[in-house]
Amino acid sequence: MRKTSIHFLPGLTVLAALLGIAPLSAGILGFNGGVGYTANGGASFSGNSVTLTDGGFGEARTAFFNTPQPITAGWSASFVYKATNPGGICFCDGAAFIFQNSPAGQNAVGIGGGDYGYVGITPSAAVEFTPDSAGLSPGGPGTGFYQNATAQSSQISLISTSPVLLNSMDQIMVAISYNGSVLFESLTDLANSNTFSTSYTGVDLPTIVGGNTAFIGFSGGTGGGAAAQTISDFSFVNPVPEPGSIFLLGSGLAGLLWRFRTKSGRA
Repeated sequence: MRKTSIHFLPGLTVLAALLGIAPLSAGILGFNGGVGYTANGGASFSGNSVTLTDGGFGEARTAFFNTPQPITAGWSASFVYKATNPGGICFCDGAAFIFQNSPAGQNAVGIGGGDYGYVGITPSAAVEFTPDSAGLSPGGPGTGFYQNATAQSSQISLISTSPVLLNSMDQIMVAISYNGSVLFESLTDLANSNTFSTSYTGVDLPTIVGGNTAFIGFSGGTGGGAAAQTISDFSFVNPVPEPGSIFLLGSGLAGLLWRFRTKSGRA
């Protein structure tokens, strides 16, 4: 009798595709010392964190995961943002969590200063953060959702995140999720448990970035003011099947196994 080798993961992936089911996927888990990422403009990895700006002036830096990720409804992301070491004319400028399909791919880097290393990367969407309370970033310290690299210097105001203060120099836990039309954002100050939440409606992320997948990563920028900005404990979790889809997938897999076993028995 000839033994038949069954490769479960490829078969499961093909079956899920045939049934129109999103496969289980961890997406991105951690920075892993930069393995699987590209750092641009001087961004640097250390263990499970990335330093976007290091307290110098005139910086524009990015870090992107090398493999585009699904960005349709159902994903969630979390990370810790921290800004320290203010210098120059303000505690600034800021950072951004980015989805993009720029021709430069994972090598994309934008303009520094009040444009956070993000402006100039298109097509794209981003959630921005700034510790600036000097008025150079309108509405700061705060956050906001922007698409196709809308310049912060265009005076589009950010949303205040009070009582979570991005210039507190505390670790700020950020959680972002997407249901296909609404982007949800919540912040938690890990030092005092203060929380903030907001949402952005009418967001068609695949249309904005020009595809159902995108490069995902971060940017940071400084100008005449400076800050050291780090991101740590990053995760991006892709959609998982609903219970009904799991049943279909299980039924299909059972049929696939029966077919292989039948062929094996006849061999």
